Amino acid sequence: MGMLAFFPWLAIEEPKQFAEFQLIPFHRGESPGPDTQTQAILDRILGSYYSREKQVEQAVLVRVQDHELTADLSEQERSKLFLFSELLACAGLSGRRYFWGDGYKNRHNYLLVIQSFTERQPAVSMTTRRRDGSTTSIDSLEASRIERPPHVHLSGKNPCDETLLNALLLCRGSERWEAIFEAVLNFNHANTDDSFTPELETVLMVAAFGRLFDVWKESELADRFSSSLAPSEDVLPSASGDASRFGNATSVRQAWMRDLFRLRGNHAHGRVRSPYEPHWTLRNHLLLASFAFPLSLKKELEKEGRYELAEEDLAGIDAFERLACEDHFAPGDEEEEPPWNRILRDVRLRSAARKALGLLKKPTAGDQQAT
Repeated sequence: MGMLAFFPWLAIEEPKQFAEFQLIPFHRGESPGPDTQTQAILDRILGSYYSREKQVEQAVLVRVQDHELTADLSEQERSKLFLFSELLACAGLSGRRYFWGDGYKNRHNYLLVIQSFTERQPAVSMTTRRRDGSTTSIDSLEASRIERPPHVHLSGKNPCDETLLNALLLCRGSERWEAIFEAVLNFNHANTDDSFTPELETVLMVAAFGRLFDVWKESELADRFSSSLAPSEDVLPSASGDASRFGNATSVRQAWMRDLFRLRGNHAHGRVRSPYEPHWTLRNHLLLASFAFPLSLKKELEKEGRYELAEEDLAGIDAFERLACEDHFAPGDEEEEPPWNRILRDVRLRSAARKALGLLKKPTAGDQQAT
């Protein structure tokens, strides 16, 4: 029996290596089969996956170590591949573009399938969980048809932030690895767009921040988050409206985290309709949290010496509080540019201008002397 590991809803242009994992582009009828027999097997297995009534023409295959693409995998190797898929998903979600036609992904874009098959009679074997155990079904490839979920949109051929993915892989085995990985899992689960209600997603998002910082009290979490996403210039809570309930908050980001924490508390205790009236709406909270978590994660990885913040990361940190001062779901003119895009563009331009001024600044006498 052979096995094939693949991401049916992703596409890449060329092979990519991340630690012991290799991503390989699949093109129906063309590549990457080293011979016609292997390509025929790959085409047949991927032939069960459909997008808009058509078989997927492209996908991403993945192998671990130097195994053949269709080699049998041990339980340990399968576990490593599923762990890799979580890190890949987090690195992919960190680069999402909101309020834009292309570039949006959710966790289910990074679905990993490890499929068993026999070469003589290729078939699909699928095991699913039950409350009383599990069940396994086996169908012929011809009878199997798996449609791309409607909430999964195929976008682009750059599946992730490769620098972040490599940094996460380097963290394996470190002292903080368990906390970082569990934070990533909570973040991923909160960003499926399908599996959980928005109320449960708030619980998962606060869990992601709490696990990342290893703090669980409102004040401590707000302080750690505030320190993590410290911009070049703070924005006072009053800029986001009447935030007087957060009297000891010194910035918008502190007030925002306190508000999210309080909203989450009611949902975590089983209340679907929270009696707490949040300052930010649930939709705005989830949007801002999904934008902020990857930035906080990168800051923690920087502390570990695994990552160096890029200009885009610094711009995101500078933009967060300004983004938090807008209602991104308020009714408006569809022809107008969304506030989200306007703010990010403005912050990036200011950042580029500051950098240019710094580069063009005339050297001081001290600089000249040092030279």
